[in-house]
Amino acid sequence: MLAIYCLLSFVAGKAGLVSQVTMDGRIMAMEDKAAELRATNARLSSEVKALTSDAGRLAREARKIGYLKPDETEILLVGIGAGDSMRPASDGAGIEDVLRVGEIAGLPDLLVKEIALIVGFGVFLVMSLLRPSTRAIKAERVGVKAETSPGAETA
Repeated sequence: MLAIYCLLSFVAGKAGLVSQVTMDGRIMAMEDKAAELRATNARLSSEVKALTSDAGRLAREARKIGYLKPDETEILLVGIGAGDSMRPASDGAGIEDVLRVGEIAGLPDLLVKEIALIVGFGVFLVMSLLRPSTRAIKAERVGVKAETSPGAETA
């Protein structure tokens, strides 16, 4: 049973092969996400530099998100167009996407032990059913000795 437990733990346990493959996939996905976030960060940094150095661009961007000059009045036309949102568009690179972690893949140790116990008892049961009983073996040996004894041939 110990061998079965060790084999199951090696393959399907929390630190087994299945878990390792899953972790490798998660690591690659996180590295890809980190590279994507570095690119987004570089793009946003250059945009901040452009906004701070060009006053005209800053005013245009402010108008896009709904800011008005002090002497302007906003007029809303209801029912025209698809309804633009006043919020800047998000590119979906939120922190919850980066740091989302789940359960470690692999079977819990208690389940591995239970499976090993069941398989061990199953193997024991099959072996005990397939192996001839000791009485049959003793009777067979006695019968073989009785047939080969010298007194049995003369009678």
